[in-house]
Amino acid sequence: MGAWDIIVTLCDLEIIIRHEKELQTYVDRRAHRVDYCQEFMAEWRRLTKGQSMVCLNGSGGGFYHQDEKKGKYKLWTWEKFKTHKGCYSYFYGTCDTEGCSRGKCPQ
Repeated sequence: MGAWDIIVTLCDLEIIIRHEKELQTYVDRRAHRVDYCQEFMAEWRRLTKGQSMVCLNGSGGGFYHQDEKKGKYKLWTWEKFKTHKGCYSYFYGTCDTEGCSRGKCPQ
């Protein structure tokens, strides 16, 4: 028996933001094992609960895409999100939230 008989369930993260009739979609770089997505969702809930603003950071978003169902939207690849409570990042060591409590979060 080799790796051919092992089934691994994967997930893909997508964050959709609708603000003032504008649609922004943040996608992930790749599929992950389900436990990673569960950890992401737990951190999302913990860090965003009770917050009036969430800052999302990512690459892309330079132009609009068109979709039959979504309509016009900007597509980003997410890198991190942060609130006054803290930060969660795809890349280790890239969460710098110093100054966020004063409303001046670094990029």
